[in-house]
Amino acid sequence: MQIHKQDLLQLDIAHWADLSLSTLEEHARSENLGRFSSWLLPQLVAHFGTWQVYPTIKETVLANTQNPHSRTLYHLAMITRSALVPKQILEPEYAQLTPLILCGLKRSQGIAYSHWQDSENLNWILEPKLYEAIINQPKLELSQERLLELQNQALTIKTSKDPKKVGQLHKASSWYKLSGLMGTELETLPLLYQHMLLQTWLAHPQNRRVTMILDPNNWDQMPQPLVAINTLVKPNLTTYSDLPWIA
Repeated sequence: MQIHKQDLLQLDIAHWADLSLSTLEEHARSENLGRFSSWLLPQLVAHFGTWQVYPTIKETVLANTQNPHSRTLYHLAMITRSALVPKQILEPEYAQLTPLILCGLKRSQGIAYSHWQDSENLNWILEPKLYEAIINQPKLELSQERLLELQNQALTIKTSKDPKKVGQLHKASSWYKLSGLMGTELETLPLLYQHMLLQTWLAHPQNRRVTMILDPNNWDQMPQPLVAINTLVKPNLTTYSDLPWIA
């Protein structure tokens, strides 16, 4: 795909309008749309911000996807986000926990994410994996201590070519694959919901953004961090009276 201008409306993608999501995702990857993420995603969100909102989600989607180009843009919001943002940790604002369509409407029209929570046909406006993570999930009342225990368990290295690494922890802010949660309260939960609860990967306090859904029960809430970050540690300075030449 040749790009002569960094403009969403100039992308030659209208012929993708009637592709299945899986085929569209293949095209997005083969054309390496991810290399345009720095401008494509902000413009895509801005585009959704221009949508006219109708009483139902179905009406809203249909009314705003009347031509092939707009239908393709809509479908881009529904494919696996890594096809558009290959290094999600580096661009968390538009990564998988951000509902692109709702983000555009929230930014441009002030419509809170929670406005949509009890609506029908949410699968029409949420990327499938995010939909799976936040719809009809149990509200778990777990203590901070228990969540930290589960986080530690999920990040512990169980096997490695280097025996010295076994028992150490993967980095909470960057590790995607969680393991060791069989038999725990989180065993049956979707991976993205596990990340939200354990504050790992995109949901880590270091990476999370106000554009994300981080609490399936309150889509606009930013949970308190399990572990404080950027805590100022007082340096161990020698005091004036400790200097050897002071009597």
